[in-house]
Amino acid sequence: MSTTSETLRWYGGGCPSTEPAGIQQVLAQVEQPCFIVSTPQGAGAAAGGTAAAGGEGPAVLAAAPALPPHRLGSAAFRAAHGVRQSYMAGAMAGGIASADLVIALARQGFLASFGAAGLLPRTIEEALARFAAEIPGLPYAVNLIHSPSEERLEREAVELFLRHGVRCVEASAFLGLTPHLVRYRLAGLRREPSGRIVAGHRVIAKVSRSETAERFMRPAPTAMVDALLRDGSITAEQARLAHHLPLADDITVEADSGGHTDRRPLPALFPVILRLRDQIQHEHRYAVPVRVGAAGGLGTPAAVAAAFAMGAAYVVTGSVNQSCLESGTSAITRELLAQAEVTDCVMAPAADMFEMGVELKYCAAARCSRCAPPSSTSSTRRTTASTRCRRRSASGWRRRCSGGRWRTCGRSASRTSAGATPTSCAGRPTAPNGGWPWCSAGIWAWRRAGR
Repeated sequence: MSTTSETLRWYGGGCPSTEPAGIQQVLAQVEQPCFIVSTPQGAGAAAGGTAAAGGEGPAVLAAAPALPPHRLGSAAFRAAHGVRQSYMAGAMAGGIASADLVIALARQGFLASFGAAGLLPRTIEEALARFAAEIPGLPYAVNLIHSPSEERLEREAVELFLRHGVRCVEASAFLGLTPHLVRYRLAGLRREPSGRIVAGHRVIAKVSRSETAERFMRPAPTAMVDALLRDGSITAEQARLAHHLPLADDITVEADSGGHTDRRPLPALFPVILRLRDQIQHEHRYAVPVRVGAAGGLGTPAAVAAAFAMGAAYVVTGSVNQSCLESGTSAITRELLAQAEVTDCVMAPAADMFEMGVELKYCAAARCSRCAPPSSTSSTRRTTASTRCRRRSASGWRRRCSGGRWRTCGRSASRTSAGATPTSCAGRPTAPNGGWPWCSAGIWAWRRAGR
């Protein structure tokens, strides 16, 4: 606003709107500056135009600058990755986030992550060759998924990325840091003549727990750095630089998504990770702070707007992209997902982490009235499941402990929930319609059955 003593006046090509519907239309024009002006009918809203001191135009009561979509989120994210908007298409395993999807988005100035998890090395190599030939110099990422029982897959993937000059990976499903991930990050470190440290290999870490996020926000562990230096994977200079940068440039807070997730609600989890980032930044004083983005359940413009309103530096979409023509899935699957509702999704064991008790979301076609009528068999199964749940809850709420045993607890919420955190609770089946949040840290957030 001008500091002149003269009243600012609005000058535009139209008439200010004073009716609620007209005001709403003005506010929706986010790519135009908005002015609240004084009119004979009261305060009105006007889009576009300019404000200047003096003259005969309506007096300006308030003003807001234009906010086009490309200005949402972090400008540092857009600059670091060379993209037009703070928007990313996350990886989906098995090539569902296909090479075609990555190429199409890269040509429009968006960052997309190729779903390399579960693919043969030669298939990944073919995709990398396409990127080099069809989108040279344009931004893209490749998924590096943690393989706790198949360390070789992770090692071979990193070697492939280094050989083909992949500049950005999206690390997902990591329970902790691994030497292969640390090697990828450090192998791209260098110092410019000006003294600025440059990370040639960018890491976007997708996490859903604060303790995992903290590992990525801190520098690489000294023991891993020393081991990589001894075996010749990194240089002495890179080992020295490793202590001045976080392991990840960006942290994607993955809420209740369609992938490997702890089913945390975004409004509860995101502020926790954001506060953790601020604490670690205060401690380490990085030249470039870690950026924190949001993912999980972002399938509509309103959901994306809410994520930006919470302070997300960028947003990541995933499952919604399966319905795109460029996705690496079948036409039947695209049609099914395009018609499905939120209530058509159920949790079931994950094939790659079955023995760890990990679950993933699945679209239950038998429960989707738009895809197939419910059968008597499915109803019988649900009835049987609910009966088992009632038996389990007969003596109180139960939890699954790390040893695979069921334990009971009869404490009430008022005495047990004070010490819980957003990452302490896990959903378990307790009723015919689904599960209640259970506290898996030995502190109970729900009353025992019957109270």
